[in-house]
Amino acid sequence: MKIRAFFVAALLIASSSWGQFPFLMAHFSGGGPGAPNAGCCATAFDGSTQYLTHSDSSGWVDSKQFTFSFWIKRNETGTNTSLLRMVLPGGFRVAFTINANDVLTVSARNSAGTTVLTLRGTTPIDDTEWHHVLWSIDLSSAAKRHLYVDDAADTFDLTTPYTNSAIDFSVTGYYVGSNGATADLNGAISEFWFDSGTYIDLGTEGLRRDFIDAAGNPVDLGADGSVPTGTAPEVYLSDGRTNTGSTADFAAVNSPAAVAGPNP
Repeated sequence: MKIRAFFVAALLIASSSWGQFPFLMAHFSGGGPGAPNAGCCATAFDGSTQYLTHSDSSGWVDSKQFTFSFWIKRNETGTNTSLLRMVLPGGFRVAFTINANDVLTVSARNSAGTTVLTLRGTTPIDDTEWHHVLWSIDLSSAAKRHLYVDDAADTFDLTTPYTNSAIDFSVTGYYVGSNGATADLNGAISEFWFDSGTYIDLGTEGLRRDFIDAAGNPVDLGADGSVPTGTAPEVYLSDGRTNTGSTADFAAVNSPAAVAGPNP
């Protein structure tokens, strides 16, 4: 009886305290590494008419930092593929792309329209399998730039400019799967997570495990994507379509299809 009473008391104390420990809460409530629903669902785009978009900049703040994690399965290679793009009427401010050589690139500008960031990786994503991509950047230091493809560190063959200046994230157009004029993502995405103002040192393996497990599988980021940092990112499309992050949801143009994810 004393043992039973001890465990009941311990359970009551734990349940009343979990709100103070969101990481534990996530693990015991179905989130966190190894959760069964991680990466179950995705959205496929046709590369010609289908994309996601919205024009609401509420909740976005200019910053020198960002972290970006997503899963992608390409149906077409050897062509430019827009991942996430942020634009103003005078031109783009942020552009994440897989270029025609099948490598990852990012270019970004500050509020004056000056390019402050250009990086190009060297690891090709040139097949039709699922792959995980993980970026993190802090423009205050050239030592704070990371790109991982399938949990392996990528190298950059283009690194300039890399200027200590805030990126303009407060724009009038946000796009997934389109460059703002043309839909060009022929493939599927899942667990699409983007947070400006957050730099994560991805050279630390334990921090990468918040996004991909040691076996190369998706992990559950929580209903609103808050497991890695304790707060919801601006964008979290667990199914590749519906934003449960902290900013506006996207409109799905021309009905991109729900498909199985990297861990159905």
